[in-house]
Amino acid sequence: MEPPQPSAWDWLAIDRAPQPPDLSQIGSPEALTAYLVGVEERMQRLALIVEAMRQSLAAGGLLSEAQLLEKVTELDLSDGVADGRNVAPVLQVSGKCGCSQTGQHRFCVRCGSDALGPAEAISEP
Repeated sequence: MEPPQPSAWDWLAIDRAPQPPDLSQIGSPEALTAYLVGVEERMQRLALIVEAMRQSLAAGGLLSEAQLLEKVTELDLSDGVADGRNVAPVLQVSGKCGCSQTGQHRFCVRCGSDALGPAEAISEP
């Protein structure tokens, strides 16, 4: 019996690099740098796989550049916001200082409080 062939997703090594629930739990600046280097490596591998898929589909006459861009635009707008993402950004408000920030942060960028809560989905990137 032949061993199973590795998939493109195996090559990305997703299972070997779980994202910590909170980047502040990484610890030292060196550990954070190593984590970010791993993220960059996986992002570059993913970009390579996507490009290989795009070229293969185009070479086979299955997907034109215009069709690809149309689908990208459709997916981008699926959350109601044309921002290059597939989810709408979230406005968070600090329960301590009232500062608002866009994103999915664990701590307030102004006061450092972890008492953040989503205020609403917003339409700016």
